[in-house]
Amino acid sequence: MKILQNYWKISLLRTRVATPFSQPLNRHCWNGRAKLHVPAHSLPPAVSNTAPFIGKPCSRQSLHTTAVAGGIGIHDLAEALSHHPAIIAVTGGSGLGVAAGLYRSPAFWKLMANASADKSVLLLPQKPSHSFQSRRKELGELRSMFRTLRKQGGKSVAVAVYITGRPGFGKTQLARDFGREYFRKNKGWLFRNLFVGTLNASSRPGFLQSYITLALELGCASELKALEGLGGARGELQSLELLSAIVRKELKKRPGWLLVVDNLSTDVKSTGSPTPLAGEALQAGGSAIMPVYPSEIGRDSPSPLGVAAAYGIASPKPAWSSFWPQPGDESWGKGCVLVTSQDRRLVERSCLFARELFLSQGMSEADAVSLLEKVSGTKGEGAAELVNILDFVPLSVASAGFYIAAERVRNQDYSFSHYLSGLEEDIQAEGEKMLLQQNTSYPVTMTTAISMAARQLSSDSNLHKVFVLLAMCAQSPLPMGVVARVLGVRPDINSAALEAVRSCALLFLPRTMGDNIEVVSVYRGTREVFRKLLLGHGSEHHTPKLHPRQPLLSHCLDCLVSEFQAARFSDSVASYRLRHVLLPHLEAFLQASESLPGFHLDPPREVELCHALGSGQLLVGRPQRARVSLERALLACEGSGGKGTVRAADIADSLGATYRHLGLLQESEFVLQEALEILTKEGSSSNIAVAGVLDNLSATYKHRGMYQESRHCLEQSLAIYEQTYDSHHPAVAHALTRLGATWRSLGDSLRSKKLFEQALAIQEELFEPQHPAIAVTLGNLSMAFSDLGQPRRSVELLQRALAISRDVHGPEHTSVAITLSNLSVAQRHLGEVQTSKELAKEALRMTQALLGPAHLGVAIALGVLGTSYCDLGELGKARELLESSVEINSAISGPRHMGTAIAQTQLGRVTRLAGNLQQARGILEAALETKESIHGKNHPSVGMTLNSLGKVYHELGYLTHSVQALTRSRAIGQQLYSHNPQHPQIVFRDADLARVVKDCGEIDRSVELMQQALDLYTSTGQDSLGSGYTETHPKFASMLAVMGLLLRDQGRLQEARSFLERALRIQERILSEQSLMKAETICSLGTVLHRQGQRQRAMNSLDTALSIMRAVKKEHPVTATITAAVARLLWDMGDLHSAQLSMEEALQIQLWCRGEAHPTIALYHQLLADMLLHTDNSAAAGEHLRRALRVYQTVGEREGALSEEAGLALPILQQWETTRQEIELKLKDLH
Repeated sequence: MKILQNYWKISLLRTRVATPFSQPLNRHCWNGRAKLHVPAHSLPPAVSNTAPFIGKPCSRQSLHTTAVAGGIGIHDLAEALSHHPAIIAVTGGSGLGVAAGLYRSPAFWKLMANASADKSVLLLPQKPSHSFQSRRKELGELRSMFRTLRKQGGKSVAVAVYITGRPGFGKTQLARDFGREYFRKNKGWLFRNLFVGTLNASSRPGFLQSYITLALELGCASELKALEGLGGARGELQSLELLSAIVRKELKKRPGWLLVVDNLSTDVKSTGSPTPLAGEALQAGGSAIMPVYPSEIGRDSPSPLGVAAAYGIASPKPAWSSFWPQPGDESWGKGCVLVTSQDRRLVERSCLFARELFLSQGMSEADAVSLLEKVSGTKGEGAAELVNILDFVPLSVASAGFYIAAERVRNQDYSFSHYLSGLEEDIQAEGEKMLLQQNTSYPVTMTTAISMAARQLSSDSNLHKVFVLLAMCAQSPLPMGVVARVLGVRPDINSAALEAVRSCALLFLPRTMGDNIEVVSVYRGTREVFRKLLLGHGSEHHTPKLHPRQPLLSHCLDCLVSEFQAARFSDSVASYRLRHVLLPHLEAFLQASESLPGFHLDPPREVELCHALGSGQLLVGRPQRARVSLERALLACEGSGGKGTVRAADIADSLGATYRHLGLLQESEFVLQEALEILTKEGSSSNIAVAGVLDNLSATYKHRGMYQESRHCLEQSLAIYEQTYDSHHPAVAHALTRLGATWRSLGDSLRSKKLFEQALAIQEELFEPQHPAIAVTLGNLSMAFSDLGQPRRSVELLQRALAISRDVHGPEHTSVAITLSNLSVAQRHLGEVQTSKELAKEALRMTQALLGPAHLGVAIALGVLGTSYCDLGELGKARELLESSVEINSAISGPRHMGTAIAQTQLGRVTRLAGNLQQARGILEAALETKESIHGKNHPSVGMTLNSLGKVYHELGYLTHSVQALTRSRAIGQQLYSHNPQHPQIVFRDADLARVVKDCGEIDRSVELMQQALDLYTSTGQDSLGSGYTETHPKFASMLAVMGLLLRDQGRLQEARSFLERALRIQERILSEQSLMKAETICSLGTVLHRQGQRQRAMNSLDTALSIMRAVKKEHPVTATITAAVARLLWDMGDLHSAQLSMEEALQIQLWCRGEAHPTIALYHQLLADMLLHTDNSAAAGEHLRRALRVYQTVGEREGALSEEAGLALPILQQWETTRQEIELKLKDLH
């Protein structure tokens, strides 16, 4: 007993294992005796689990063992033991009680060690000659299915799993892998006579011959003599009856058997009579049937009907269905049946003891790549891309790998990329042929198998129509609604025709996209077969092409266009998605029709197809393609006598919208005016079609800057909609949204907000929450909130709009890009400049990809991104982007267009910050002139340009012009935001004005204005509106920095330092390292530290600021300011020589940036003169004093005249006069 607990001593008297190789069978079968000592832990699970019960009492429960690959439990154990010859010899009986009792008997184990011969049989489908990859996922599913079937009651009957799928999907190889695993895990001392066999069910002769082989392997050679003399069809059935009886009898003695029924097919005529087979082995009165060895299993070519059966129509069972174990059959004993078939109608769907594993998709990517690398013998880039193109189909992957391996024999550098580049040259077919020649496990190539299936299936008229449709359409999923239209049935009602499509193994398993859109798909290889058959390119067996007639193709086209038009004129979310799904099929149908011999689109269908195609391309954001399609549609319409008709007007309406999206505004206006004229002549001016054209025309006017004309068109169309429909109609909501956008462009953001809210209320009542029309209105409403000073609310609305747009249109669409740009602007207003930049970059990338490099939408996206870079202080990138924006706007819309003026304003701001003041002045003055000519002098956009221009005037020393511009800008803002006097735009303009007022000589008033602005800003961030302007905003940091400068000039140094340090903390968190604004703040802080006597800390701050500016731009006014501050500090520290050099450098930079006539130039001359006087260089000092005197005189005369003309009082004029007199006294002293 002790010995038995440590080692199992098993006597293998005889093990007969049949393996299907190409060599003769007797080479792989061996006889003999051997003693084998096996450690207990290495025994099969069914054996090792019983080891703890040796010599101990045991119950029924304790004998239960874990199910393994088919569900081995207590019943399996008892049945195996009760039929074991050793048990019968000792007890004279059998049964569970006897078996359990024997566990306590040492005599039992002795008898087991001397057990009789093991007669296990392993006969699998033929192994491919190349390497193969096990499919772990599918093997696990098979194990789980058999285990479930056993648990559900299949403990004493046959249970079956059907593996179904299209040719080349690896059904046979999967069955082989499972059979090998099943044999390895279950063969042992319990199942010494385990049987795993295969029946070749691809054809009647193959089925019969493989049955003979099974009988021989089961040791029934003597019983086969009864087959002699049987021939013909009747003799064939009699032979099967005899063989199945022989095999059934043997299998009942071998519980736990597994039978693989490979490539099961229906080999009968529609009448149910047998089909004559060419080369039939059994002829009437012929000779005896010769046995077929395992090496020949699978060699028979499948019959055409066998690889082509379709599910869903009345189907007879195979002629031999009663000759193999059916699920639930008790007469064969307990066992498992694994069936492979392309014919899904053969699955016993209503049987409790049957399941189906439908291989609707190929291998996993990892498994497919592994198989490709094994067969090809190489690795490298492109493997994943290649298996994806091959749809992960095992046979296609193996063919590609075999071809690559063969090519690498001639060229070691041949790679996956070379194969990919040659796919169009049909090297895939060459690989299939090479694999067929070398690999006898595949009777035909995959392409041939699919061709045979498609040819036979097309005998069903419904499937023939579907195949023709799929051949003409794209490879992408096709909505079942189109299929239903082609078949003349309703898609929402089950029918035999639709079920045949849903269950056809050549097509994808039907799946559902968003909004329950059911689609059907086809693999690339299958579609190519359909197209070759349809186009008559032939195949390996020269099968005749399908002969679709002109009416069938025209019918398919009509159904496809009708489905698209129904989606186009529907307002549901599902319809929006359906347009995206259908569009590739319209494009593919048009291309296929042009290349199909003998098929021509008649003019009406050409017009319908091209118009639908163009409308769809415009809807999904592809205006270039839409233009080609719509121009072709209009040309075909006019060429067939449709010029001046309503149909032509409809096409012109779509074409006008397309021209607008392409920036061809004059062409857009021309064709839309023509369409309007046609419709006005054809019918009433209140026609809905007229309203649609007016909507498009208004958008074109708006893009041209003709806002009043745009508003007039929209008011007309709104009146038509309200007259035709009730006030709560989608068309009314759409018109209200357009009208609100126009009023916003006219500067009335409050009115536009009310219109947007009215439209949104209608849409939310009529549509589901994820409707794209709601996204459009949300985007417009968000911009109104942003105009009104509530950026946080704007961000919330835009985030909701973005989610809807992505859900409806997908991640890449012009609507998504526009929403991203708007969201970037809103985030920038919130102070989230880094987030703003990332959103703007993504919007620009998407817009360029969708619209091309030269488009107005691209210009807008460039402007948004350029402004974001500007806020981050990255002025070089900002200027480059904004110059491109101006260039595109000028090229498309002209130099005096509103879009060009807006882009110029953005560019002028960046140019000012970059220190190119004169250039910035020219850009901004041109933008202001354009805007005032379009909108007048009081438009909000005019106020924005005035604000930027006022800052340029200030830095150039034109104080009167600066005060005038900033005062006008502030007045426009106060008028625009009269409902909200705390609007951030008013606050920011107050801050800008405060800085100019200080330089005008009113330091106290300047501090008062800045404090008022700061108070308004902080209260705005906390008001009930929740504007979202927080105290971490970059503009708030700039206001704090300016306040620090003002307090410094008032002598309130500690307060000034506190403001500057707070501003710097904000800027360091949100701005880039090389930010001009941060350098300016650090410089101001250094000057305060200098005045506080902290010279070393002051020098450290100034050095930091100077290093930033040298990285940004050396020739910049801020660089000059910092250098001058360093000079003063060096002077106080006693380094007069270095101080003089620094001041001379600062003066040269200021002269380059601002010119001679600037007060700062005079100040620098004074400071340099004082330094020279301390070094006793009186002559040079006198020269600088004289230059300072000339500057003060020039500036004073200029500003005096301008202020007098403007009616302004500038206290600085008196200060300049006093300074000028002091300089004159110094010059007298020098002389």
